Amino acid sequence: MEELAHVKFKFSKETNLGECIRVVGSHDSLGSWDPEKSIKLLTDPDTYPYWATSVLQVPLNTVIYYKYLYIKGETVIWESLPNRKLCLTQKRVVIIDTDKSYISKVFYSDFDFSKPEELFDETCSLSDSDSILILTMALPVAVSKGLNGEFEFEQTKGVWQSQLYSVLSKRKNEFLWFGLSSYKPDSEEEKERLIKTMKEQFRCVPVFIEDSLLEEHEKFCSLVLYKLLHNIIDLSIEATECSFKLWTSYKRFNILFSEQMLHYYNGQMIWVHGAQFFLVPSFMSRRTKEIMNIGFFLHHPFPSSEILRMFPYREAILHALCCCDLIGFHLFPYARNFLSCCKRVLGLSVEPTRGGYFGLNYYGRHIMVRSEHIGIQPEIIETISSSPEFLSYSHELISKYHPNRIILSIDAAHELAGISMKFKAFEQAYPKMKSKAIFIQVLVPQQTLVENAKIKDQVCQLADLINSRNNQQLIEIVQKNLTNEERYAYMKISHALLINCIKDGLCLQPFEYLVIKREKCRIALSEFAGVSTAVNSPKKINPFNVLSN
Repeated sequence: MEELAHVKFKFSKETNLGECIRVVGSHDSLGSWDPEKSIKLLTDPDTYPYWATSVLQVPLNTVIYYKYLYIKGETVIWESLPNRKLCLTQKRVVIIDTDKSYISKVFYSDFDFSKPEELFDETCSLSDSDSILILTMALPVAVSKGLNGEFEFEQTKGVWQSQLYSVLSKRKNEFLWFGLSSYKPDSEEEKERLIKTMKEQFRCVPVFIEDSLLEEHEKFCSLVLYKLLHNIIDLSIEATECSFKLWTSYKRFNILFSEQMLHYYNGQMIWVHGAQFFLVPSFMSRRTKEIMNIGFFLHHPFPSSEILRMFPYREAILHALCCCDLIGFHLFPYARNFLSCCKRVLGLSVEPTRGGYFGLNYYGRHIMVRSEHIGIQPEIIETISSSPEFLSYSHELISKYHPNRIILSIDAAHELAGISMKFKAFEQAYPKMKSKAIFIQVLVPQQTLVENAKIKDQVCQLADLINSRNNQQLIEIVQKNLTNEERYAYMKISHALLINCIKDGLCLQPFEYLVIKREKCRIALSEFAGVSTAVNSPKKINPFNVLSN
């Protein structure tokens, strides 16, 4: 008795209204080339243009030829490509074809994808015996060289990285943290000494990338990838050229980080953070024959399928993410967009599971997709707000701005921050204010080589124009990378916080402001901010409606 394989055929084809697709082949299971016995493929609005058969049984180790048929009414059109060839050696297979190529993509699985029984263990948590490799763009420990020639180290003041590093450092887990080094060694000997020192003292592994590659990677992220993730398609010539020319640099950047992590990999869990490393899960899983446990967390929004389908490398990014076991997003709308893209672009199916999670069926392997935004640690903020540095800087700011009322805004110089809209709205609202007010805009330097200097110049010019037009300083711009003590001091002396972004991932400023101000908290929050769905109390505003704001 011949052994049988369970096969599912998937075919990508945009059809005309009323047209359906069938598959027919040289074996009895595929109709023996008889169109009347051919196998029908089905689709739905979520998976179109992918069509799929039910699970079929075909013999193992047997050469089978097949074609797809386009049928409308009584008319049967055979596809014009040469006969497709199939010879299966595994028992559970998904075959993906397109109407533009007779080369098939074949996916094997140890699971029965027709009857998924995968259940996620919702009680699973990080134990003390677990070890982790963590990857972020920047390390949680900054390094510099002192006047005496010795390395000097300082923990960074990031919103979430420093908190995660502090938590892991207090636990018994073994971990290594990978990221770009803030210092460039002068020699190979100094480089090895720095790596050894940071690994032994701080459990961090600095990665060194040549400046040209780093600049090209940052340019691709800034001009193409970040805009795409925020549902923006830039059709300018510069952005279009970047999409094609710099994709190779983006891949090379991911390969170098993958190789560096694999050098230290010994069965640990892997946790990748950020859109800068979309391809790392794929490159790492390809280089080892072991089953890897990879998690990915995206700190940006995720675009709708209509936007992502315009991106020429959409399949590469989605397939790379599907090499993970867990994919995390800040908010459910971002996770929903990702699942929709996997349905429409890759033809995958989604299975809701208990606990509010979603299981993505990637050709028999089940991936958990969940949304859970990061938060803050109020006790740390309270400790900082009682420190001598905080109190001293607060008194200094009060002396400087008294008796003006302070409207505060803290942003990076980015076009999605909506800074110019804030300035115009404040200028129009100022004559109606009962007391003198000043708008303080803190421009936080971006930690990238491709900094949007054009946006920064436009913001500064607009502020100068508004101030000169009103013969007084209505707007003050502070261009400084604030320490936590300075940032919280600005929040403490302000009378209101304004967040006017057009789109963002998840801004934690409202949570910090609530802890600092307590009952005297006034927040005006853009309805397009990711955090607007997580907090209900602030006043919601439309940044595009300048007149009413």
